[in-house]
Amino acid sequence: ECSLSSTSVCHALGKCDHAFLETSRSRQITVPAKRMLIREGETPAEVFRLLSGWGARIKILADGSRQILTFCLPGDFLTVEMLHDVPVTFSVQAVSEMTLCAFPKKHLIEQSFTQPDLAAFIEQLWAQRVSDLEERLVGLGRLSADRRIAGLVLDLHRRLKMRGLATGNEFAFPARHEDIADTLGLTPPHVSRTLTALRQDKLLEIGGGRAVILDYGGLEKLAA
Repeated sequence: ECSLSSTSVCHALGKCDHAFLETSRSRQITVPAKRMLIREGETPAEVFRLLSGWGARIKILADGSRQILTFCLPGDFLTVEMLHDVPVTFSVQAVSEMTLCAFPKKHLIEQSFTQPDLAAFIEQLWAQRVSDLEERLVGLGRLSADRRIAGLVLDLHRRLKMRGLATGNEFAFPARHEDIADTLGLTPPHVSRTLTALRQDKLLEIGGGRAVILDYGGLEKLAA
């Protein structure tokens, strides 16, 4: 009955064996906003699929600051790396309240080696993650603040629209200015000034937990 089943690991599992899918989910959990779900160095016994809310894959630096690697959206399979029985090299933090489905890692590993559909799906997740990180690296190294923000918002809109979670050019956006700053290598005041300029240019408006792309073509042109 899950509305996101066609866009997540559950799609690949379900194509293999619906009975396995039903019995393999160990539990459903809720994580409050700002709470850590996974900490770097842990070796959890479960892997997670995000059902609702936003999360962030992050690295905590020595001075206590953080770098957000990517936002986790509903339908995302958060922890592909955890299919290897080694400590994770990142943390996962709730941006807003998150509800997640948990699957025993042992069962999923067994299925990934015996079900071609699931193995192919996991391979696609890896490839997409590498591509996304490469794009983000280019943005951090070569693009101005307004182009970085434009690219981030367009990417989030694309991912949400694929899952039926964006209505036209408007969508839920629970990330705060500090979240955007920690993603794009900026400061919160710089993010605030840039968003003000984008709103004045009638390209993008973010506020009240919502984002509205006012001029999709113009924002695409800016991000290019």
